Amino acid sequence: HAVKGKIITDFKSYLQEYYQSKGHACKIRYVVTKEEGPDHEKVFHVNVIVNKVVAGTGSGKSKKLAEQEAAKNALIAEGQINE
Repeated sequence: HAVKGKIITDFKSYLQEYYQSKGHACKIRYVVTKEEGPDHEKVFHVNVIVNKVVAGTGSGKSKKLAEQEAAKNALIAEGQINE
């Protein structure tokens, strides 16, 4: 995904920078809402919560991937990146 000529690969960092650039003193948390599947094929579901509001959701084969997906979806919802 490209934003203003930059390629974004770390959505969590970009989300943090985005909120800081808006002058928001905000608390960003990632919360696992569900784990499903056998141990060798687990899928994690994560919410990214910004100031007590769910800003995005994601899922992935690791918590890290699910957090990145949640941050990406929060940025899409904010209009910062295209799907």
